Amino acid sequence: LAPANPIFTLTPSVSSWDFGQTMVNTAATKQFTITNSGGGTINLSSVVATGTYYSISVAPTDVALTAGESTNF
Repeated sequence: LAPANPIFTLTPSVSSWDFGQTMVNTAATKQFTITNSGGGTINLSSVVATGTYYSISVAPTDVALTAGESTNF
């Protein structure tokens, strides 16, 4: 039985990401997945990357995640 409240899950489960050594003017990418592992609905208003050289190249397309739903960015 799934919990009644939404549970936010980020995969891979990290609070920061190291891209390692990357050549100047060369992009390095990583895909992340947000999943509602609980019940209810998670409403995403934004996903933010912090740091001078980082950006979100593809924003999540599904911003209202019901139980079991996922979105990638």
